[in-house]
Amino acid sequence: MRITFLYPDFPTRWDPHESTYGYYSEGLASISAVLKQAGHHTQLVHLIHPPVAGEVTSAVRATEPDLLAITCRTTIFPVLLEVMRPLRKALPNLPVVIGGYHPTLDPREVAEEGAGLFDYICVGEGEGAMEELASALGRGRGGEDIDNLWVAQRGGEWRRNPVRPLIEELDGLPLPDTELFDYSSLYDLRMNTAPVMVSRGCPFRCTYCCNHQLRQVYPNQGKYVRFRSPGRAIQYLRNITDRYPQVRYINFMDNILPLRPRWMREFVVMYARDIALPFVCRYHAKVSDPQMIYELAEAGCYQIHFGVETGNDFLRNEILDRRVEKETIIEAFDACHRAGIATLSYNMVGLPHENKAKFLETVKLNARLNPGRKILSVFFPYPNTRLKVITEESGFLADRFDFEHELYLIQPQFQHREVIFCQRYFPFLVKWYNLLCRLPNLLGSPLSRLTDKFVVNRNIPHGALIAIANGAQWTVARTKGLVARLSPRLYTWLRGRFIGKRRVEERAGSGPEDLPTAEERTI
Repeated sequence: MRITFLYPDFPTRWDPHESTYGYYSEGLASISAVLKQAGHHTQLVHLIHPPVAGEVTSAVRATEPDLLAITCRTTIFPVLLEVMRPLRKALPNLPVVIGGYHPTLDPREVAEEGAGLFDYICVGEGEGAMEELASALGRGRGGEDIDNLWVAQRGGEWRRNPVRPLIEELDGLPLPDTELFDYSSLYDLRMNTAPVMVSRGCPFRCTYCCNHQLRQVYPNQGKYVRFRSPGRAIQYLRNITDRYPQVRYINFMDNILPLRPRWMREFVVMYARDIALPFVCRYHAKVSDPQMIYELAEAGCYQIHFGVETGNDFLRNEILDRRVEKETIIEAFDACHRAGIATLSYNMVGLPHENKAKFLETVKLNARLNPGRKILSVFFPYPNTRLKVITEESGFLADRFDFEHELYLIQPQFQHREVIFCQRYFPFLVKWYNLLCRLPNLLGSPLSRLTDKFVVNRNIPHGALIAIANGAQWTVARTKGLVARLSPRLYTWLRGRFIGKRRVEERAGSGPEDLPTAEERTI
C-alpha cells in the first residue's frame, strides 16, 4: 500500500512575506515508521504555506496514493475543509482518513462538517489503527471493525469503534521515521537543531490544555504519561545525530522532560557521555527542583521553558486550575538563573474574566522572573476542554472564531482591541517594569503607578498603538527572516550576542533561543 500523508503546516495568521520551511511532526514520523515496518510505502505532502487552487489536489495525485492520511489541528480545520472539497471531486475513490489533535478532541464536528470528505476519523493514537487500516485496504477490505476509527456509513451515519488502550511501552515502537520529511530543510535543522520527543503525555489537568481531554479518550488513562527507556531515547538521538551531522543542538519537545527524577538522572549521564550537545527542555514550576536544574545545566541544558500563563492568582489557580503559587514560580526561575540556564515563559491573555488590571499582574510577574524570552498568546478555547465549558457558561464565547484576528472571546470588561493591545505590547511592558524595579524607589514607584494608570485606561487609542506595534514587529520580523534565510549560522550567532553569553557557550557556542516553540507552532 502507498500511503500519502497530508500535513497542513502553516500559521493561521499567514504573512506571505514570511519565510517558512516547515516543522517536524513526531506523530507522523512515528506512524510512518510503523507502516514502513509493516511493508507499506509512505510519502508526505507538506503544506508549508496556504495552498492555491488545485495545488493540493495536484500534489496528492502525483504521489499515486492508495490511502490519504491527514493530520489536523483545530485552527487549521476550516482551511482543510476548503482544500478537501476540490480534492474529493478530483479523486472520489481515494480512501481518506483524518487524525490528529482536532479529530481526537472533537470527532463529532469533523464528522458533521466534513461529511462526504472523509471516510475514516482516527480518534487517539494512530500507530495501531493506521497499520490495521492499511493492511485491510491492501487486502481489499474496509476498516469497519478497527478500533480508534469512526467509519463513514451510507446515509451520512458513522460507525464509532471503541478506542484502544494507549501504547504503554514506547520502546516497542520503531524509531520515528525522519526520512518521511525533507528533514535537512526543515526550519529547526536550518538552525542546526533537532526537535525530538522521548515521552508522551502530561500529568497535569490544566483546564485550558487539551491533555486532560485527550487522557479521557483512553481506557487505560492512568498510563497517560509514558517515557522511552533512557537507553532507547539515546538510541533515537544517536540515530538523528549520526544521520544529520549538522545537528548541534537538541530541542526536547516533551511536556515535562525532567518529570521523573530517577529516569532523568540515568538519562543525563548517558546523554553527557554519548550525545553531549546543548539542549532545551520544558519543565513545570510545581515539580521543579533546584538540584535537578543544576544537573540539567551540567548535562548541557542551556534553556528551560516554563508555563507561567498568568500573574493573577485567581485566574491561575481557579480558572486555569494550575494550583501553583507565585513564590514557587519565582523560585524555579531563580534556580535557573543561578545555574546559568536561560529561561522562557509561556503566558496567555484574553482569559475568561480577565481584564487589563489582571493582565498587568502577568506583566509584573514576568518582570520579576526576568526570562530571557517571553511568549504571550491570545487564549483560544480548545474543543471539549473544561475552560471552553467555563467560557460558554459565562457567555463569553464568540459565535464564530476569527483565527486571522485572534477573536475568540467577547467580554465586556476586556474588549478585543484591548486584548490585542496587551498582546502586542507585552514584551515592551515587561522590560519597562523590569527597569522600574531597578530604579531608586523615589523614582521607580511613581513611574510604575503612572504606567499602571496608562495601561488600564480604557480610553487610550488602542487602534493607533496596535498599528505602531504591528509596524515595528513587521520590520523586526522581515530583518530576522532575511538574515535567517541568507545565513542561518550568522542568525544563530547574532541571537547569542543579543541574548547574552550562557555557560553552554563555553562548550558549543550560542544556542538557538529564538527557535519557534511548540505553542507558537500550534496556535
